[in-house]
Amino acid sequence: MITGASIRIHILMALLTLLLASPQLDAAEFHVAPAGSDANPGTAAQPFATITRARDAIRPLVAAGLTEDIDVIIHGGTYRITEPIIFDVQDSGTDNFAIHYAAAPGQQPVISGGRPISGFTAQPDGTWTTTIPDVATGDWTFRELFVNDQRRPRARHPNNTTNRIAFAAANQRTVIEFNEGDIPESTDLTGAEFVFFHDWSISRVAIDNADHAANTITMVDPIGPAGPIWDITFFEPNPRYYVENDRALLDAPGEWHLDDDTGLLTYKPMPGESPASIEVIAPISEQLIIVRGTFETHSIAPEFVKNLHFDGLHCQHSAWPLPVGGFAEYQAGFYEPRDGTPFYDWPAAVSIEQADNCSFTNGRVAHSGGWGIMTGRTTQYCTITGNVVTDIAGTGIILGEDQFRNLRGPMNEPLGQWWDVAKEQAAHHNTATNNLVEHTGKVFFGCPGIWVGITHDNTVAHNIVRHAAWSGISIGGFFNQDETPCHDNAITDNHIHNVVEVMSDGGGIYTLGNQYGTTISRNVIHQIPLNPGVASNVGLFLDQATSNILYDQNAVFSTVRPPVKVHIAGANTLQNNAFYRSMSGIPYILYVNTTPGQLMLSANTFATESEPLRCGDSVYTGVPTAGLQPAYLLDLIGQPSNDGCSSCPGVLYSGQFLDNCGVCQGDNTTCAAVPTLSQWSTVVFALCLATAATIIFRARNGAHPTTHPAAPGGPLL
Repeated sequence: MITGASIRIHILMALLTLLLASPQLDAAEFHVAPAGSDANPGTAAQPFATITRARDAIRPLVAAGLTEDIDVIIHGGTYRITEPIIFDVQDSGTDNFAIHYAAAPGQQPVISGGRPISGFTAQPDGTWTTTIPDVATGDWTFRELFVNDQRRPRARHPNNTTNRIAFAAANQRTVIEFNEGDIPESTDLTGAEFVFFHDWSISRVAIDNADHAANTITMVDPIGPAGPIWDITFFEPNPRYYVENDRALLDAPGEWHLDDDTGLLTYKPMPGESPASIEVIAPISEQLIIVRGTFETHSIAPEFVKNLHFDGLHCQHSAWPLPVGGFAEYQAGFYEPRDGTPFYDWPAAVSIEQADNCSFTNGRVAHSGGWGIMTGRTTQYCTITGNVVTDIAGTGIILGEDQFRNLRGPMNEPLGQWWDVAKEQAAHHNTATNNLVEHTGKVFFGCPGIWVGITHDNTVAHNIVRHAAWSGISIGGFFNQDETPCHDNAITDNHIHNVVEVMSDGGGIYTLGNQYGTTISRNVIHQIPLNPGVASNVGLFLDQATSNILYDQNAVFSTVRPPVKVHIAGANTLQNNAFYRSMSGIPYILYVNTTPGQLMLSANTFATESEPLRCGDSVYTGVPTAGLQPAYLLDLIGQPSNDGCSSCPGVLYSGQFLDNCGVCQGDNTTCAAVPTLSQWSTVVFALCLATAATIIFRARNGAHPTTHPAAPGGPLL
C-alpha cells in the first residue's frame, strides 16, 4: 500500500537522483595575471603568469573526463609570447562541459606576439637609430613596426601614392622601364622590394638593381603568377607600382628601415615624438592563438576540439615573412607557391580548425602581419562575434578554405582536391556576426575584409566592414559552374562602406561560382571609390560563374561606377533592392560578357542621386537593421577610428547628412541615440509599415527602367 510518507520518500529520492546526475553549477576556476607565477596554484590569490600554464593545468582534468565547466580568468595586462598558444584535443571541452578563457570583468588582457624595441639614439639628420643584435645574427627579422599602437610604413617611394610603369621588357616578368625622375638617383634599390598592382591583386618581389642610365629596374623574382593574365601589361600599358624598404627612401615622418645585415633600425619620428615617449613594437610570433584538432587523410575522420571558448581577449602583433620567391597573388590573398610545395601558408593571428562549437567573442585582433581570425578546415558550429578586427595585413575574417588542398591516402598516394573527393570535410554552420572589420589589406592589398570560401550553411550578419583595400565581403572560390560545398550561406544585414580603396575590379560584396541556396540580403553598401586600374569597382559584383544566388532588399548608393556589375555570370535573382547611381548616364547594372536575360529582376528601385543622401532617406529606412545590433554598437564604434571616419549603422538616422567617410553629420556630428530593445521593436514595426507603403507606391508608378544606359566616356569593365 502506498502511503503519503512513501510518496514523499520517492519524491525525495528522485530529487536526490536528479541532483547527483546533474552537472555542478559552479565551474572549476583558474586565474592568470601578468604578475603571477607559473609555480603558483592558479587561484585568484596566487594566479599563474601564463595562459599556457593554465592550459597545461587543465589537461589532466580533460584526460580524466570533465565533470563540470572550467573557467580561466585572465586578468588585465600584457602577455608577451614568442610562439603561438596552441590548443588541441588535449584541451577540448565535451558536448556537456565547456572550457572558457575569458577576460576578468572590466579588465583588458592583451596577448602580444611583439617585442618592445628601445635604445633609440637621435641622429644629426633627424632620424633615430638602434641596433638589434638578433637581427644582425640572422635570428630575427620583421616587416611590421608599430609605434604607439599604430602601424608605421617602411621607407618607400613615392610616399602615399604610386608611379606608373613606362614599359615592360619582353618577358613581362622581371624588367620594367621607369619614367625619368621616378626613382631617386641616390639608390640602386638592391635588396629593396617591388610592389606591383595587377588589377585586383598584387605582387611583392625582391629587386636586383635599378639602372639609372637605362631607367630600368630588374627583379630577382618574377612579377605575377604563371599565365598570360599576370603579364605586367596585361590589364593596362602603364600599371601602378612603388618601391619599398631601401634606406635612401627614408624621407617621410613615420617611415622606418631595417638593415638585416647589421641589425640597424632607423626611424624617422612623427612630430612631437621623443624616444622616451613612444612604445615601439615589432612582431616575432607569426600566430597568437591556434585551436586545431587532429586531421590526417581523407579516410580518417578529424578529431575535433570541442566547446572551447575565448572571450574578451585582445590579440595583437603577429608576423608573416614573404614566402620564398616573393608574393605573387592570384586573388583574395591566395598566391603562387614558389618553393616546390603544392600548398601555401597564410597564418592567422587567431586560427580555429578541426573545431566544433568553439568561439572567439568580444575581443580585438589588431596589427596582424597575416590574416586576422580564421575558422578553417572542417570547422563547424563555431562563432566569431562582437570583435574589433583592425589593422590587418591581409584578410580580416576567414570562414572556410579554398579549393587547392590536395589529399593523399594511407600510402601517400595522391587522391585529388579535397572539395572533389571528400566534400564532407567542408567547414559549415559557422557564424561571423556583429564584428567591426576595418583597415584590412594593409600590406597585401588584394585581400578583402571578410572572405567566405568553399563552405556551407554559414551566416555573416550585422557586421560593419569598412576601409578594406579590396572588396568588403568576398564569397566563393570557383570560376566555373562546378557544384561544390559552397552553398546555403547567408550574407545579411551588413553595413559596408569605403571599401575597394586601393585596388580595382572589386565590390562591396563580391561573389564567384555556383552557390545554390545562398542569400545576400538587407545589406547597405556605399562610398565605393573610382577604380584606379581598368575594371570598375561597384556595390554588388556578380563575378565569373556566380549563379543561383538571391539578392534581396539590399541598398547600394554613392558608387562612382555602377551599383551592380555582372561578369560572365549565370542565373541569379535580384529583388526588392534599392540601387542609386551617382549620376545619370552610367548604368545601374553593368553587364560584361553576360546576357542580361540571365539576371531575374523583380521589384527593384532604380534612382539617380540628385542630391546628397540623407541618413533618413528610404535607402536606409528600407534596411533598418543593417550594421551592428544595438547591444554591440557603442562598445565597438563608440569612438571614431584613427582616420577620423566613424559610422552609425543599426541606429535610427534622423535626417542627418552622410559625409564621404560614412559619418552621419548633424549639428553635433554624432549618431542618433540607440533605441532601447523595446523602442527598437516599435521602430522596426513602424519602418516595416513605411516600407510596405513605399513598395505599393512604387508598384503603382513603375518598378524600374527597362534599359540601362551606357556610361559616358567609353565602355565600362
